[in-house]
Amino acid sequence: MLQNLQEQAKRAEQNPNPPWMLGHSTRRSSAEVYAESLREAIEKHELGEELIWNDETKRELMCRNGLGENEALKYPINLIENGDVITIDGEYLGTWEIDEHRVFNFTADGETSTTLTNVFVGLLCRDIDKWHLKQT
Repeated sequence: MLQNLQEQAKRAEQNPNPPWMLGHSTRRSSAEVYAESLREAIEKHELGEELIWNDETKRELMCRNGLGENEALKYPINLIENGDVITIDGEYLGTWEIDEHRVFNFTADGETSTTLTNVFVGLLCRDIDKWHLKQT
């Protein structure tokens, strides 16, 4: 009823210590939610680990993100740990690598400069697939 709502509003305005100011609220601020989401993303994607960039680190990241040389081709675009990019049909398209900023780069066969780049390996593969379809 309107009269009850008005009475409750009046009492709330007069309360010097409402429950949400006494620490009883479980609601989190946007900054807290953002910080937690960022922390979870860093843990999930291993973005927070200290990276000492050298050939060994590059090789390890390429092994982590690419297929082994003896593994079966299972994706439309396959990044092989040795740096080759091969379609599921076995067609060689070029090379790939990861740089010290963890950006994935694709260089088409016969090119000297990077053709495509992306920070996510899956999106790079999608971009390579689109690029390949335009080439044929």
